[in-house]
Amino acid sequence: MEKENVTPQKFAQVWVDSEIIDEVIDQTENIFEKIKKTELKINIPLGVLNFEYDKKSKTSKEFDSQTIYKLSEDVGVQDPLEILKKIEKQKSFIPFIAQIEGKIIFSMHLPKMVREQLKFLVNIPEIEERDREQMRKLTILPDSILQQKVLDSEINVGVNKTQYEITEKYIRKIKKFYPSIQQNMMIAVLREKPVIQMSFRGNDYLTFLILRDNTPFIHLPICFPFSSKKALPDLPEFYGKVIGIVSLSNNPILDIPTGSPFFLRSVALFIGYK
Repeated sequence: MEKENVTPQKFAQVWVDSEIIDEVIDQTENIFEKIKKTELKINIPLGVLNFEYDKKSKTSKEFDSQTIYKLSEDVGVQDPLEILKKIEKQKSFIPFIAQIEGKIIFSMHLPKMVREQLKFLVNIPEIEERDREQMRKLTILPDSILQQKVLDSEINVGVNKTQYEITEKYIRKIKKFYPSIQQNMMIAVLREKPVIQMSFRGNDYLTFLILRDNTPFIHLPICFPFSSKKALPDLPEFYGKVIGIVSLSNNPILDIPTGSPFFLRSVALFIGYK
């Protein structure tokens, strides 16, 4: 991936978790009230506010954009590595509010991605019925089996460039009818967000990663509730700010046994623009 040369100076709020944002705002305001009342002038890292969530304590309500922007300013932006250092300093882990900024990318789930490609291709009229039936059988395979078949079909097509014959062999047959088939297919696939998913407290989440030093930072995944799917950009990467609750999962999130169990449970997303 190319390195981002210009950091956006403006941000637009595109999504807020209405079920929990009121609790985040209230607790942020409470901590600032306590700071104002103290006579001591101290510097406090605003983005590491301890967070305890009692879903029964309040009902959801609408907040205008200015309130959310103010929350973003109050919390401030932290480097993901600094967030992990704060976790290490805690005697016992307590969830806290934090905000990160940077280029955010898909944590692509290979079986899901290929399954969406096959679902797109199977509906094209020029696909032969025999091929159509083969694709239908592939789409219903368990993730682990489909992934192995995908990896087995990998071939080199240039320097540091590979492709998966499991889908490419069908695309070649119809490319003369649809020269832009690859681009159209990618648009359709990205709309479905074929990323790694996780469950947390009975809810499903879509997993993204932030780039740090132009490298995917796998130690603090960013998880958006499944209900935010349509609001998230249909892009493999985008520049944004995410306010969330640093939380702990009982299971590895990125299918990496030695991976970090911590993640940022998103409650608001801002997209950067120029």
